[in-house]
Amino acid sequence: MLFIFQTDVRNNPFYKNIFDVADKMGIVYTTVDHSGDLVSFEESLKKKPVFVYGSVGLAKRASEMDWKPGSFYGEQHSYEKLYKGYGEQMLNPMPRFNKISDDIFEGASHLFIKPTRDAKVFTGKVFTEDEWIEFSQDLIKNPEHKWVDENTQIVSSESVDIIKEARFWIIEGKVISSSYYRFHGDLPFEDSVSEEALQYVRNITQQYQVGEAYVLDVALTWDGWRVVEANCINCAGFYNAEIGKIFEAIIAAFDF
Repeated sequence: MLFIFQTDVRNNPFYKNIFDVADKMGIVYTTVDHSGDLVSFEESLKKKPVFVYGSVGLAKRASEMDWKPGSFYGEQHSYEKLYKGYGEQMLNPMPRFNKISDDIFEGASHLFIKPTRDAKVFTGKVFTEDEWIEFSQDLIKNPEHKWVDENTQIVSSESVDIIKEARFWIIEGKVISSSYYRFHGDLPFEDSVSEEALQYVRNITQQYQVGEAYVLDVALTWDGWRVVEANCINCAGFYNAEIGKIFEAIIAAFDF
């Protein structure tokens, strides 16, 4: 299996560690600077075992190529599908789906708002109405944000108090690795994700499988653990996860 890594991805914690891990494991890999660079490999790697890792743009481009698996980017990560699969286990169990240009507050003082499909369009968080109007208009009008227009789909809901958040890497239905990525309030840092969180994810993934390989973010609330979102494994940040285990699982599952 050939791995294709993007040379540098901003805002991706511990990104450069992947090269050290790949070298130690003897993984065969090449690098590209931009998603457009994948074109030079398209025909030569057709129907061959390839796995890409880098930006959202790279994951999107690779998903359009006839590589196996190439990229797992797709509609399966959308909030609508997660809501149908996990229902009340979602962090925000009563979502409203709208276009980014819609008037969504209707008297609410605060709302949690995020993209429905591509979590990298903007980071979901709690907004006041004034904050959201300013933020959304900037996204729509700023030419640098070419992936956003007035019809970009968002999901909103009442905000929920969160204690801490963790990410899980799931391949062929099995949890391969995990990492905390955010603690709220004055909670002390924890190196290892709790057994309680691990068991929750094992149980919830028996209820619904997002795909063959993905990452699942969950949050601890005062009512227990809940599903935040799913993301594409080809572009999700590793944080403190065991990168070697993840690569080993990808090779075991998809090399041929």
